[in-house]
Amino acid sequence: MDELRATLQALRDGFGLDLPEFLTGFYGGYTAKPWDGPDDVTDEPLPLSALLSQVLQAFALQYEQEATASLCYSANVLRLLDEDGVTVGQLPRRSGVAIEPIRAAVGILAKRGFITAASDPGVRGTRVRLTGNGLEARACYRELPGEIEARWAARFGVDTVQRLRSRLEALATPCGVRRAPLWLGLVPPQGTWRSKVRRPDELAHFPMPRQSGHPDGA
Repeated sequence: MDELRATLQALRDGFGLDLPEFLTGFYGGYTAKPWDGPDDVTDEPLPLSALLSQVLQAFALQYEQEATASLCYSANVLRLLDEDGVTVGQLPRRSGVAIEPIRAAVGILAKRGFITAASDPGVRGTRVRLTGNGLEARACYRELPGEIEARWAARFGVDTVQRLRSRLEALATPCGVRRAPLWLGLVPPQGTWRSKVRRPDELAHFPMPRQSGHPDGA
């Protein structure tokens, strides 16, 4: 964990961006401004959650400068679709994202022409299908993240990026029949609303926080 923190900090310092210490809830884009260093110098280290958030948002920012669809929607909705489509009700279980942010994503993606959402005769619920634009956006998602990773390796050093990947894979990769270690930190406290809902089968491929409201869709 110390090595993961150090690697994230090195990347964060190299971005030159003023990024929030949390994941934004703005649909379809991230913004950042040039960073000249902290206003108040402090010896207190950032929480690991803040470092992870900043690196994720820097990645999303670079992705969305080149892609037509946002990274969170590409990773959690477009990735799962084809021309035959799936119903909206199937997407939460397949994506690991709660139904409310999925519904919001479907509405925005349909409005922007990446998908169609309509009822089929004899099928319960709304079926979502990719359009031509959606197929292009899905193809972009399959290629662009690897290209960005290669650019980061060239900019920050191959060893740094490979070290980050190996540490994150160790947390997020299942071992045999056992779930990935990351799941151990996702057990909700007893008595909370999270403990009363169905446990997801998958983790989201990119965080997709809601803009507002509760529950937060995490």
